[in-house]
Amino acid sequence: MELIKNKLPVNHIQSLTPLRGIGALCIVACHYLNLFALAEPKYNLQPQFLAQLMEKGYLWVDFFFILSGFVIFHVYHTRFSEGLNKHNYKQFLVARFAKIYPLHLFTLLCLVALQLPIYLVEPKYAFSEEHFPLIGLLTNLTLLGAVGNLPYGWNSVSWAVGAEWYTYIIFPFLLPLFLRNSSQRILLNCSVPIVLLLGLSRLSIQMPGTLLLQLDYGLFRCLLDFTLGIGVYQIYQKGWLRLFFISDYSFLLAWIWIITVILARGHDVWTIPGFALLLISGALNKGKAAKILNVRVLIFIGEISYSIYLVHGVIRILIVLFSYAFCGELFCSGFTQIQLYWGLFWFTTITIIFSSLAYYAVEVKSRKYLLKKLQ
Repeated sequence: MELIKNKLPVNHIQSLTPLRGIGALCIVACHYLNLFALAEPKYNLQPQFLAQLMEKGYLWVDFFFILSGFVIFHVYHTRFSEGLNKHNYKQFLVARFAKIYPLHLFTLLCLVALQLPIYLVEPKYAFSEEHFPLIGLLTNLTLLGAVGNLPYGWNSVSWAVGAEWYTYIIFPFLLPLFLRNSSQRILLNCSVPIVLLLGLSRLSIQMPGTLLLQLDYGLFRCLLDFTLGIGVYQIYQKGWLRLFFISDYSFLLAWIWIITVILARGHDVWTIPGFALLLISGALNKGKAAKILNVRVLIFIGEISYSIYLVHGVIRILIVLFSYAFCGELFCSGFTQIQLYWGLFWFTTITIIFSSLAYYAVEVKSRKYLLKKLQ
């Protein structure tokens, strides 16, 4: 693939990188808030609307899945358009495996190493069936956390990595269905996944009627979002409503849509069109929105977003470990609202620091090594 001076592929869509970073930080905030849920009603983050936005941060996983469909189709549809064969299928899977698996394995090994200090601080949690089941270790190793309702435990956020991996395996075989980019087919690619997600949400084990579909139907959630991402890319490729999507108003409308649905306590699925609009308007925008997105700090956060997603799962365990070590309970008593927000700040900051290290030391180096050895 031809490279430009900054080492990015010529088909790289710059503004999508910061959006990945924003999504990762929203998920971090959501999981920080989830720790409070274990200590309710002692802690209740205020103001309520901010807590509500953080509570729904898990929906940004859907944005990642949609973005994945958009980007993977953008990069690979030409390569597979002349037919699928053993060589290009292997190249595709090796590239995706080299991207996602080494860091996933590294964070899992970190959690294995943490079992000794966990045992010393709170013995009942080390290798416990609830939090660190041995079958969950096998589930994590094989990326089966979103398939077959198996216990996932350990780094619980890795269910999404497994859902992505098996979607990658399936994608090249489904590609011929998407190469016909007639108007009717594109509209189906965009509408059918939303309808099916609405139906699938009723089957959620955790909260029926939401998109909290993980170890039960996580793979199907990913597949449907991924398909929608392909449909959004086809609209991008066709140039439909380009003058609207390219405007700052379109980008602003996407945020208003997402926030309004959450604050109005609308069904999770109705955030999905907002994510689709955010994706296409972010990809096309060259105005003020693009200038805001493409500040260096947001680009960097986007570049390490995958590390943020996986590493913050380990940091969460460390927070619990330190809380029990120094307070004898999940959270030290008497935290004020200011202290809770300082906790969020430090949780995010520490996550970014360790994610940066993991990105350069593990994610980048291992990807280069595996691509060199396996391709």
